[in-house]
Amino acid sequence: MHTVHPGRPALQTAITFILLGSALLLLQTGMTKTRLVSALTGSSFVLALSAVIGDAFGVPGLDGAPRITPIALLTVVALLVLCAGIAARDPDGVFVEVLTSDGPGSAVARRLLPLALVLLPAIGWLGLRGRQNGLYSAAQGAALRVLVTTVVLALAILSLTRRLNRLELDRRRAAGNAVRLAALVDAANEAIVSADPDGIITTWNRAAEKLFGYREQEIIHKPISVLSPPDAVAEQRRLIVAPTRGDAITDCDTQRLHKDGSQLEVSVTVSPIIHDGSLTGFCAMYRDISERLRARDALERSLATED
Repeated sequence: MHTVHPGRPALQTAITFILLGSALLLLQTGMTKTRLVSALTGSSFVLALSAVIGDAFGVPGLDGAPRITPIALLTVVALLVLCAGIAARDPDGVFVEVLTSDGPGSAVARRLLPLALVLLPAIGWLGLRGRQNGLYSAAQGAALRVLVTTVVLALAILSLTRRLNRLELDRRRAAGNAVRLAALVDAANEAIVSADPDGIITTWNRAAEKLFGYREQEIIHKPISVLSPPDAVAEQRRLIVAPTRGDAITDCDTQRLHKDGSQLEVSVTVSPIIHDGSLTGFCAMYRDISERLRARDALERSLATED
C-alpha cells in the first residue's frame, strides 16, 4: 500500500473520523438531532464501504487518484464497527427504526440490505476475478454478471412478495380480531374500562357509560381516579400498582362515583394487559352490586326481627 504522506491518516479516514466524532458529540450532548446523526453516520458508512470495495477491486484511494492515500483494511473494519455502534446508540435514528420495526417496509429493508451490501458487490468481484484469470471475455463477463444479478433480484422479489403477502394477511386477521374484540367488549353487560400504566383511561364501553354516566368522549384520556371518592385514593392507588407487578385483583367490593356525584356500590376486577412480554396497561371490570347489597341488608333485618 502506497502512502503519499507518511505518518498522516488517509484523507477518507480523516473525513470519516470528523463525521463520526460530530455524530458522537451530538449524542453525548443529548441534542435531539436524529436526522443529522443518521446523515453523519450514513456518510461515514459510505466512505468506509467505498474503501472496502475499492480495495477488493484493486482501486487505490477513494476514486482511484494516485495522490490519495488508501485506507488500511483494519482501519476500514474499525470505522464500520464505529458506524454500527453509533447507529445502534441512537434508538430514534433512521437505521434502528427501519431495521427493528415490524412494518412491511422494515421487512423489505432487512432482506434487501444484505443483498445490496454483500451479494451484489461479491458478484461484481467474482466477475472481475474471472475476467482477470481469462475464464471469459469482457462481453461474456458482463453478460454473466447481468444474468446472475437478474436471477438474484428476481428470487429476492419473489421471496419479498411472499413475505409481504403473509404480513398483509396477518394484519387483516389482527384487524378483524380487534374489531370483533371491540364489539364483544362494547356489548358486554359489565362496565369495562382499560387504562395505560399511568392510570389514564384508554377505552370505555357502553356498559361503563350506563353505570357511571360519562360518555366515551368525556372520559377518554382522563385519569381513572375521577371515578373514585376522595376517601378511596389509597385503594385506587393499590388497584393501579397491582397490575404493574403482574397481579390481578378479583371481586373487590368498593365504592365509585357517578358523574352526578352520587356514590355507587360496585365490585371491581383488575387485570394487567401484557403485550410482547411488557405491561401496556390494565383492564378494570365493574359490576353494580347495589341490588345485591340491598337484598343482603333486607335479609339481615328480617333475620334480626325474627330473633
